[in-house]
Amino acid sequence: MKNRIFVFVLSAFFSLWLIGCGQKGAATPQDTLVRFANAFNARDAEAIYNLTSSDVIKEAGRRLAQLKSSEEIYKKTFCEDNQIPIEKLDSLTTKEFFIANMKLRFRNMDKQSEYAGKKIVVNFEIFFASIGTEKAVIKARDYSGAEVILPFTKENGIWKLDFDPTTMR
Repeated sequence: MKNRIFVFVLSAFFSLWLIGCGQKGAATPQDTLVRFANAFNARDAEAIYNLTSSDVIKEAGRRLAQLKSSEEIYKKTFCEDNQIPIEKLDSLTTKEFFIANMKLRFRNMDKQSEYAGKKIVVNFEIFFASIGTEKAVIKARDYSGAEVILPFTKENGIWKLDFDPTTMR
């Protein structure tokens, strides 16, 4: 009997070890959505960046290039809003730009939380998922009860957000 228990416990630990040592990315779009909500609630902009598709990151790079070539008033406003010294704007990377925008979104949500008297947390109630081999769509209700349609794409076997979490578009 003790041998069976030992084998069972050993098997359980081995299974957990295999799961833990496996792919670090999300196995399903639903997993990615849960990781996104957890990262958002932890205010972890870098984790959200890592969950975001390369196409969305490229679009952030285009927006950064557009900002860098815009009039000074737009540059100044962006830098003030995002607490970035204006002299750093020319050397700002796409990742830094994305993370700065995510942090601004966090600050704005935290201000809304202060007005509401409670912390706003992001969570989703999934009521529909359409999952293909490379693309997926999840329909869910967000923390406010609004229905949202969230696209996902698979990159190198890992499901990524295919919407801009800095704008939720």
